[in-house]
Amino acid sequence: MKKYINSITNKNFVLGLCAGIGLCLGLYLSQGLIKKPDYKFNKVLAYIEKYYLEEINKQDLEALTETAIAKLANQLDPHTTYINAQQNAINQPYLQGNFEGIGIEFAILQDTIYVLNSIPHGPAHQAGIQPGDKIIQIDDQSWTKKDLAFNEIIEKMRGPKGSSVKLSIQRNKEKQLLDIHVVRDQIPTQSIEASYMLNNQTGYIKLAHFATHTYKDFVKEINQLREQGMQQLLLDLRDNLGGYLTPALAIGEEMLEPGKLMLYTKGKYKGFNKEYYAEGKNSLQKVPIIILLNEQTASAAELLAGILQDHDRALIVGRRSFGKGLVQWPIEFKDKSVLNLTIERYFMPSGRFIQKPYDRNKRSAYQYDLGTRYQRGEYFFADSIQFDPSLTYKTTVGRTVYGGSGIMPDYFIPLDTTSYSNYIDDLLDNYVIQQYAIEYTHSHEAQLSKMNLEDYAKNFQVTQAMCKQLITHATRLGVQQPDIITDPISASVKHLLKTHIAKVLWQNQGFYQIYNTTDKTILQSLQLFKEAEALLQENIADVAERARKPIN
Repeated sequence: MKKYINSITNKNFVLGLCAGIGLCLGLYLSQGLIKKPDYKFNKVLAYIEKYYLEEINKQDLEALTETAIAKLANQLDPHTTYINAQQNAINQPYLQGNFEGIGIEFAILQDTIYVLNSIPHGPAHQAGIQPGDKIIQIDDQSWTKKDLAFNEIIEKMRGPKGSSVKLSIQRNKEKQLLDIHVVRDQIPTQSIEASYMLNNQTGYIKLAHFATHTYKDFVKEINQLREQGMQQLLLDLRDNLGGYLTPALAIGEEMLEPGKLMLYTKGKYKGFNKEYYAEGKNSLQKVPIIILLNEQTASAAELLAGILQDHDRALIVGRRSFGKGLVQWPIEFKDKSVLNLTIERYFMPSGRFIQKPYDRNKRSAYQYDLGTRYQRGEYFFADSIQFDPSLTYKTTVGRTVYGGSGIMPDYFIPLDTTSYSNYIDDLLDNYVIQQYAIEYTHSHEAQLSKMNLEDYAKNFQVTQAMCKQLITHATRLGVQQPDIITDPISASVKHLLKTHIAKVLWQNQGFYQIYNTTDKTILQSLQLFKEAEALLQENIADVAERARKPIN
C-alpha cells in the first residue's frame, strides 16, 4: 500500500535531515586533527595534475575531488552525506519553503516530459499549461530523448524570478505544437498536503515533511479545523522523512506545557550539546491527539512522535518508525555543495536513544533494513519486532518505551495487503491510472465542474466501462492484465482511479480526502480516541494493557 502513496506524491528527493545548527566551521577545524590527511590529499591531486600520463584539466580535478569527498562521507555513519552543488540546489528549496521556477509536477513517459499537475495560480497554470500536456521543446530545443534525467529537466525549468522560458507542448495528440511562454516566479512548496474534518469532531492533518514554513502552516490549519468544530486531532506522519528540527519542535510545543524537556543532544564536541525545552503556547492542551507512524517515518518526524509519547501526550498508532536519532551539521562550501556531518545523538525526554544499530562496514545492510523487517514479518505481526530488553525506559506516568530502534507505536496496526497486486503497482509505476484520470477529467469537464469535493466523494462512481478502458489503455502501454483480477483488486483499481481524478480536480487535498475513506489505519485509529483521551487525563490503566496489539 505504501507504494501507492509514493507513486502519487512523486517526490524525487529525500528530506531526512535534522539540521539548522548555525556554527562556524573553524570551531572544528581549528583543533588541527585533519592537517596530515589534508596535506596528503592535496599532494595526491598535485601529483596527478603534474605527472599523470593523460591530460587532466581543472574540471577533471574537480570531479576527482567530488568523488573522493563523497566516498569519504560514505565510510562514516549512514547519515553523513556529501551533496554536490547541483543536487543541493534542487533539494534545499523544498526545505526552505519555496523556489523560483514554473510550478509543475511531471513524469518522464516514453522519453517525453508529461505534465501531471500545474500548481494552482502558479506561473505554468496562469500561462495555460494543463495536466496531460507533453513538453516537446524547451526554448526551441528538443526534449524528447532517451535517458532524460529529472535533475536535468528541473534545472532547465528553474531560473530567476521574472525570467521567461518557452515551452512547446503537444496537447490532445494534436500534431501542431503549441508555444507557451511562462514567466518564472516564486513557487511555494507544500509540507502540509491535506487538512480536513474526518467527521464532526476529528480533524486530520497530513504532514509530509518539516520545512521553514511548516509550523506557521500547521497553526493556520489547526485554527481552521477548530472553526469547523475540531475536538480531537489525527496527525498523519506516515512517510514523513523529516526535515528541519525547529518547526517539528515548535509543533510539539503547541501540545506540551511550557518548561517540559523535549530533547537533549550529546556529542564529542561539548560546544554542540544542547537541551530543548517547550516554550510555546500549549494551544492544544485539551485536545486528544493520535499520531500515525510507519517504517518511513524518520528523523524530525519520529522525534516529534517520541517526545509526545515520552510525555504521554499523544497516542502513537501504526508501525515502528525508521530509527534515525543522529544529528547532522550541514557544512556548506563556497560552491554551494554541502557536507551533512553527523556530530551528535538525540535523546528523548525519557533518556532513550532511538537510532537503530548500524555497522560502518555493512552500510548495505542498514540501507536494506526495511526490506529485512518486511521479510521477517514485522509489518504484519507486532510479536516479530524485537527490542533489546536492556533499553527500556519509562514515560512521564510510567509506561514502558524502548530505545535502540525507532519509535514503537502504542497500538500496532499491520500493513493491509488485501488489495495488493503487482498489477496495481505496474499501473501506478507506469502512470497508467494517472494518465487515464487526467484524460477522463478533460473529457468530462462539464460534468465534473458542477461538483464540489463533498458531492464528488458521495456521488461519483467509477464504472466497469471505465475500468475496461483503463485496462485497454494499460495493455497499449505494455502493462499486461493478469489472468485473474480478484474482487479486492478490482475494488482497489476503482478506488485509486477515483482518487486520482480527485487529485486532478482538487490537488492533494482531494487525493487524501478520497484515498483515506478506505485507509484501514485511519479507520481503526478513529476507534482509539478514548485511549488518547485517557492519556490526556493521565489515566494509563485504560491504555497500558492493550498497547502494541493489533486492533480487531
